[in-house]
Amino acid sequence: MSRICNTSAGRRHDGGFTLIELLVVIAIMATLSALVLVGATQLGIGSKKRKTETILAILRQGIELGAASKGSTVSSVEHPLAGSRPGRLLFAGQRGRAADGSGGSWVAALDASGEGLVGAPEWFVQGSDRNRVLMPDDTFADTRVPMLFGARRELLGIIGAEMGAVTRYRRLSPPKPPELLLPAPYDGTNARYSDALCLVKPAGVALDNKRALDYLFGGSSVISELSGLKAVYTPPDDDATKRLYPPTTIASTDNGGRVWSPDGGDPADGKSFWEAGRIQEGLMNSGPDAGQPDWKLYKLRGLGIYDAWNREILFSYSSSGAVRLLSAGYDGVLRWNPGQNRVLDTAANATAAGGDDKDGERDNIRQEVAQ
Repeated sequence: MSRICNTSAGRRHDGGFTLIELLVVIAIMATLSALVLVGATQLGIGSKKRKTETILAILRQGIELGAASKGSTVSSVEHPLAGSRPGRLLFAGQRGRAADGSGGSWVAALDASGEGLVGAPEWFVQGSDRNRVLMPDDTFADTRVPMLFGARRELLGIIGAEMGAVTRYRRLSPPKPPELLLPAPYDGTNARYSDALCLVKPAGVALDNKRALDYLFGGSSVISELSGLKAVYTPPDDDATKRLYPPTTIASTDNGGRVWSPDGGDPADGKSFWEAGRIQEGLMNSGPDAGQPDWKLYKLRGLGIYDAWNREILFSYSSSGAVRLLSAGYDGVLRWNPGQNRVLDTAANATAAGGDDKDGERDNIRQEVAQ
């Protein structure tokens, strides 16, 4: 008696799988792979966070030891991309306030080309010159540097030496009675604030960063410990063709370049989109992305101290004199993360993220050292 075999698609061949079963297996494998990838990513982030916390702790201890042995510590210097030299990147801030700090209005673009004024509050200065005052509560507002965008000026310092390509301002004497009763004692003529006494114009160069770090941490193991964690880095050269000069050059000032880039300065191209560790320098010059924003990797000129993501650590003082050490964390931004579209959609003074931006402050890593 003959047998009739049923070979319909609904039954499985011996040792095989139906199409539906195969698709289910593939879906499960894809899900497991995604979970493994997410877990590995989170593990990597956690590992780098702990490493950065260790770096900050070593710095904190080094600063404490330096202060104890020398009786004082070195000053924070301006971050190259937030420096006072005319040709500054964009800041915004409150102007027109009274002596008690009340009143005033938000100025979305403070003066970037005039000589900066430091040491006195903005009410101490007349008219439009108020926009030249560099106030601690001013907000970094230049979208070409997402890492710093939205952060207060008072946070934007580094450990290093003052450089002529970064710093240049006139220091005013703090107002004293009866000047407190006057609306605007500073008249913009510098008659009372001569260059010889009040113009801060350092001659420092990139090599001076090492000297500053040697002074601060000399006699301790701080630099060797940081080196072991790969937290110190010096660019292989300081060639002028590798320097970035954002945003403009101003006559009679040091235009030697604020930061160093492995991508090279214009006309060399970087990438047409932002990612952490990059700043915009003009537009792409060639290729299919010609005319698009040109985003380039950057590092500090000279010896610098970096977190586990290879981004510079910020160093500043609070109003009470406490030393602040700050890392931008995994996302590489201090305040606003540009999100998936890689474009900042948030105003510098906003209290909530706009568009698809995210709060970049959540993963910041910080330590504060009381003096």
